Amino acid sequence: MDKWLIKQLIFIVALLTGFIPVQLSAADDFKEPQVIASLQWGEVLFFHFSGDKMEALIRLYARESRNRLEPNQAQADLLAAGLLLDLGLALEAQKRLDAIGVDNLNIKLKSRLSIAMARVYFQGQDFNAAQHWLNLAEEQYLPTDELTSKKMMQAQIYFSTNQYDLAAKELENISNKGNLQYYALYNHGLSLLKFEDPSAQQRGRDLLLKISSMTPTGQEQFALIDQAKLALALNAINNGRPTEARTLLLNTRLDGLISNDALLLLGWSFAQTHQFEEALTYWKTLSLRNENLEPTVQESWLAVPYAYQELGDLKKAVEGYESALQQQLIAITQLDSMIENNWWRLVLTSDTSELGVNDSKSLVRQLIADASFYNLLENWKQLNALKVKLNSSLESLPIIAVVLEENELKYQSRSENINQMLVSNSAQNFENNYQSINEQFKQQKLKAVAEDILSPEDYGYWQQLQSAKNIIRNIPEEVGTEKIEKYRRLDGVAKWGFHRKHSANVFAVENSMEQLQRTISEMNNRLTRLKDLISNPRPQLLIDVQKVKQLVSKGKDVSEQLMSLQLELEEAMSTEFIRFANERKIALNDLAEQANLALARLRFKAISEELLNNE
Repeated sequence: MDKWLIKQLIFIVALLTGFIPVQLSAADDFKEPQVIASLQWGEVLFFHFSGDKMEALIRLYARESRNRLEPNQAQADLLAAGLLLDLGLALEAQKRLDAIGVDNLNIKLKSRLSIAMARVYFQGQDFNAAQHWLNLAEEQYLPTDELTSKKMMQAQIYFSTNQYDLAAKELENISNKGNLQYYALYNHGLSLLKFEDPSAQQRGRDLLLKISSMTPTGQEQFALIDQAKLALALNAINNGRPTEARTLLLNTRLDGLISNDALLLLGWSFAQTHQFEEALTYWKTLSLRNENLEPTVQESWLAVPYAYQELGDLKKAVEGYESALQQQLIAITQLDSMIENNWWRLVLTSDTSELGVNDSKSLVRQLIADASFYNLLENWKQLNALKVKLNSSLESLPIIAVVLEENELKYQSRSENINQMLVSNSAQNFENNYQSINEQFKQQKLKAVAEDILSPEDYGYWQQLQSAKNIIRNIPEEVGTEKIEKYRRLDGVAKWGFHRKHSANVFAVENSMEQLQRTISEMNNRLTRLKDLISNPRPQLLIDVQKVKQLVSKGKDVSEQLMSLQLELEEAMSTEFIRFANERKIALNDLAEQANLALARLRFKAISEELLNNE
């Protein structure tokens, strides 16, 4: 069978008998120097270290099914658990880990098992259980990658409990921490700003300043720097330092993720010093953006007429509040339409061309920023990637079946050809030829000169003597007496020489005959086996075809299960989107209420002034 087809078959067998591959990143758990005694275990590790985790897992399942991983089974269980965790399958990983006899493991493997169990509970969001297993892992027995994994999990557990200072401290000595330590510093700084203690607030500002002044190496760090500046600016405004806030906000990126927030806060920094004309510059810019469902843009709808009101232009203030009400109605209508038309489903595809222009990009950012919806979306994408890969693999099964049938037809055709060849080249013919040669050999041994067993050189010499003899016969004795005598002498010398070599030649021929007999006997045995193979039907084909049918059936079942899981996730995402949209509608209704109150105050003020003037 073609190697590609075999690989596909192995892939599907492994796929349908124990795991669901989903693309998630995690540190490798088995990168450490070691001597590999088992070729099968070495094969698994080769694909693992090559970065092909799925192929490594397939090889592991295949070799394990034939008990080829001893004495490395405990390590194989740990590796399989790590790979399954990388693929997002915490329950499957836990089954693996539960199967390991913990009492039979040494201290090192126990520590590594503790890390694997911690990862299982960490993925399940059971941080208490994860912390328990992390505490059981002794760091001196962990390789570098697993030690890093332990510290990263510990830091993320601290994140989840808002212990940002401990998270930052945990990350200090990790070389492969990426941007996580910067997030720890950022969150720690934000948490300190919430304290009433001035010294704690200053420490928070110092941490945020450290983030805001670092030299970025990528877009993620650029965004984090902007966030730190925004946090510092908001703190400055809340504490009556508008000039400091402006300096920070003017140094943020115009095309960054917080550009809307920066524009809004810049306006408030000027409003704080009663510079409403300058504030209008930023608020009007923000209000004109085609992002009706962006909260900062919605806030600017009220900020613009408020600035006009403070400047004494009541007409434009009224127009601004009325415009805010109109925009609010448009936004509410958009949200209702999105809910009715399941707009959120467009987020499931990478093509955003159908999302629209006015509101989609900002709403997508807001929706994905929602933790509940994001987790559901990621799980759906993982299942979808698996379903696509599974269906692609299932499509190869009919090809495998066709190849099996073609191989059987080729086998039958070749069997018929071999049968015909066996009939025309019977083993008895070889035996008869051997007997004929053997009889000829026996007769040769009785001759004075055994021509058929002479060496090629002697045989040539003897042929020359026979030719000379024929010539001499035609010469009269009285003419060729001397030549006849010379011939007789040569003939005698030749026969004497042949007689001396006779035993050696006979011995050599006898050995050759024995070897020929053995060869014929071996050939007879092979022909007999070949006849048996040809005459008996191959059961393997039926087994292979049955396996293909079983794989197709099981593959369809798995595909249906994936579809069912996706539908459940889609229902959950729909519920989350409705909740999300209703929260936005509540905020928009609050906005309308504030606009109506502002209009009522302005109208009351206008009526009051008119009455005073009439008096």
